[in-house]
Amino acid sequence: MPSHLTGLTLKGRVWWIRFRIPADISATYPKREELENLETRDRAVAERRYPDGLKAIQARLDQHRASIVGAPKPPVTTMPTDHHAACAARYAELVKAQPLRRRALLQRARDDEAAFWRGEIIPLPDDNVDDADYDLRPDFWRDRIAAAEGTLETAFLYLVDREQRKRLALLQNRHSIGDCDEFLNLARKLDPSSKGAPLDSFAFDLMLSEIHALQDIAAKDQTRLARLTRPPISATEAVPVAAPKDNPLLSVARVEWLKEKVHGSDLTAGHLGASQEAIDLFIEIVGDKPIASYRKSDARDYKALVSTLPPNRRKTKALRGLSARAAAAEASRLKLPPMGVETINKRLAILSSVFKWLQQNYDAVTINPFDGATIAEKANARDGKNPFTLVDLTAIFAAPIYTGCASARDWSTPGTFGMRDKAVFWLPLLGLYTGARANELCKLKVTDVRQEGDIWYLDINEEAHSNPKIRPNVKTPSSVRRIPLHPDLIAFRFLDHVDAQRTNRAELLFSELKPNAIGKMQDGFGKHFRRFLISVGVKRAKIDFHSFRHTWVDACANSGIADGTTLRLKGDALPGTLNRYGNGKADLELLAAGMELLDFKGLDLDHIKKRSE
Repeated sequence: MPSHLTGLTLKGRVWWIRFRIPADISATYPKREELENLETRDRAVAERRYPDGLKAIQARLDQHRASIVGAPKPPVTTMPTDHHAACAARYAELVKAQPLRRRALLQRARDDEAAFWRGEIIPLPDDNVDDADYDLRPDFWRDRIAAAEGTLETAFLYLVDREQRKRLALLQNRHSIGDCDEFLNLARKLDPSSKGAPLDSFAFDLMLSEIHALQDIAAKDQTRLARLTRPPISATEAVPVAAPKDNPLLSVARVEWLKEKVHGSDLTAGHLGASQEAIDLFIEIVGDKPIASYRKSDARDYKALVSTLPPNRRKTKALRGLSARAAAAEASRLKLPPMGVETINKRLAILSSVFKWLQQNYDAVTINPFDGATIAEKANARDGKNPFTLVDLTAIFAAPIYTGCASARDWSTPGTFGMRDKAVFWLPLLGLYTGARANELCKLKVTDVRQEGDIWYLDINEEAHSNPKIRPNVKTPSSVRRIPLHPDLIAFRFLDHVDAQRTNRAELLFSELKPNAIGKMQDGFGKHFRRFLISVGVKRAKIDFHSFRHTWVDACANSGIADGTTLRLKGDALPGTLNRYGNGKADLELLAAGMELLDFKGLDLDHIKKRSE
């Protein structure tokens, strides 16, 4: 998304569009500018609504033009539209000529191969890139270059293809939100007399011509890469160099699928990244082919290989830089445990969704290779995490963070330094007593700690933050809820921390936390908590911050809290049709009464209460 859209303005806490009245009707229009309320406090939502807002303003302006009776028509001063079309077509040809200009760079690389591999001729992927751009992620491209088997020409093509994809992604994003500013100067040079709406239309034509040209180049590059990186195929399996429009390469069709999902808000940023990663891995394993040529055998090959890959393979030092097949072989040699069935099924479900969409949108696609491809899971299996034991909880809350440590940096060494103003102190306690997810707690605002009558509660909501990088989304609609504070949290003087943040005019309850590349807040704390669990001897498989949620559920059952109350406090959908009736808001007094029953039998936290006095 661009950082600036013409006329996008924040009035109060709501986003608007301000549009100056065009010169052709400014003399008769009753206002100097038009305003359109986008009805959101979220910058990302405002950017998605921006094109529709502009259309609404333009409709009002057109209505005014039509209402002017007897007004002389403005003289035609712009060039005819066929001239604009010819200019756009010529511009597309110039863009398509880019591969011809690569020859000089490739020759330089051949003359000094060492300089090429040092990144002096074409920059090699580095870590200075937003992780949300999964298409352009450096480790993905390093894997591909490593898979080139040292062939300079193949690695060169990967690099120029990556640069073109970056340009294509940028233009597609700008086009989707109506931002053609980059092309306005070119449009003015080609047609100096064009102004207002005709000039904008011409600029959009130029933008689209470059997008289509880059898509054509990308399709041809993928075909060349497929020939370079795969063994020769038989004539019966041969694919056309240029796939027809109804049967494009998967890498090309994927762009349209993602664009529709993003526009329809079907995918969160995290799901978007996971979807792109699943498709990339599928292309890497079975190849980038016309979408109608994929068969059940391709799905079987993908599932078989993915089932041998370890989780987070790019974070495993021994597997960094290896292709998927090489990583699978090395993981088998090192006897690394493979990813879980649930994770594999998520990837298979993503690809099944992609091919279902392809069936619905392309006549050439007649089958879904991933239909029925998921792996059967054990009945009543946990979601991969275990609860903490009483011994675990005792060790966690007897650590120096809760009894006094040497300093904020040296939190594992006993001392006299207090950590009550830190997220590392409060988040484990909140996780234990609320069962909330880590990101739900990490993104809390000071104003999310609220009072109704004499009941204090956490309001888990999707209200926007002033920092647009923080994504306010919750996991599911039922995750929006109110969680009354347990009496122990009040006894620990949690509200003092809230008051201190309010006095400091902080927006976030834990202002030291920062969002990651996809807007989630728990990454930095999650890394700390892993080190913390190791330091107190609690870290083992299936144990992390989410274990508090399982511990809390078990404690609710053991404390006699009704199942319906537990589900509402936990943010889960009620069974059957119950979720379809009422306003969805549970009685706060009923929830508070249930929370007061919550007891962690055998856990003694009096030392935290005493240090609060």
